[in-house]
Amino acid sequence: MRLNFANPVQGLSGKYKSAADIGISTSSYVDSDGGINSEISNGGKIYVDEDKLRKALEEDPDIVYKIFGTSGETNSTQGVATRLYNQLYDSMKSIKDVAGYPDSTDVTSSLAKQLEDFDDRLYSMTDRLQQMEDRYYKQFDAMETALSKLTQQSSWLSQQFSG
Repeated sequence: MRLNFANPVQGLSGKYKSAADIGISTSSYVDSDGGINSEISNGGKIYVDEDKLRKALEEDPDIVYKIFGTSGETNSTQGVATRLYNQLYDSMKSIKDVAGYPDSTDVTSSLAKQLEDFDDRLYSMTDRLQQMEDRYYKQFDAMETALSKLTQQSSWLSQQFSG
């Protein structure tokens, strides 16, 4: 993203061709010695040189607009805002391709498909568990019926032998 501010917009004429030329720049991640900036939290922040920006706006307001809003065919001919928009759009699209669209009825992402598969498996396993439970209840009921008949027969035999 930092390069969007530093890289010039191709096709512009005059002395202003990039955001940096009109006073808008980002801080560096590298310090003056070539090492990593110790204030890493400041690395990449956007800074505005108001005097430089005012001067550019006074001299050529149209070029300032073009530096931000040009919608060229290629990245190098697009303005800063157009580049940032396209970069963010592409990033969001790749995230949505992986994570899915929350309000979409069309499931296209791999994570959403996995969740759908897990839901299907869960439903299938729950159904299978219910069938097993029903079978065990029927077997238990049949066992109780058989035990009741056995008890009746045992009682009848006891009466026959005692009588």
